Amino acid sequence: MRHLLLVAIVACVVPPAALAGERLLGTLTVSDGGTIANRTTGTTFIVPPLEKITVQCDEASWFLTDVATCSATTCLRIAALEKLPTSVNASKALTGYSYNADAGPGIAVTYTGGWVASMPVSGATSTCRVFSVKGDET
Repeated sequence: MRHLLLVAIVACVVPPAALAGERLLGTLTVSDGGTIANRTTGTTFIVPPLEKITVQCDEASWFLTDVATCSATTCLRIAALEKLPTSVNASKALTGYSYNADAGPGIAVTYTGGWVASMPVSGATSTCRVFSVKGDET
């Protein structure tokens, strides 16, 4: 009986490990100097409102939350393989366009929720992975 009581107390005091860590939400892959957002990619993904996220790009990239497009004058520069901890704003409706330097604007997409957008610095192909973050580990 004492062992059962001890296990019950420990279970209540120690939080489960599953509540912490990162979970991949999706990737943003863009080339040719274009810009792309999570709701204008070939495989769209949702970023919940007010979500804490971590972003990591395989090439130097421009990145920002709560926007549908990115540019060198409006977004943050991330070095290759750097992890950027950030968050998205509350839900809001934005209309985004999928741009490619050689093809012009793509189809407009209106989406209510968290937006993230990226653009490679050098014009080469860049893939940015967006992770949901749970917990407060540093």
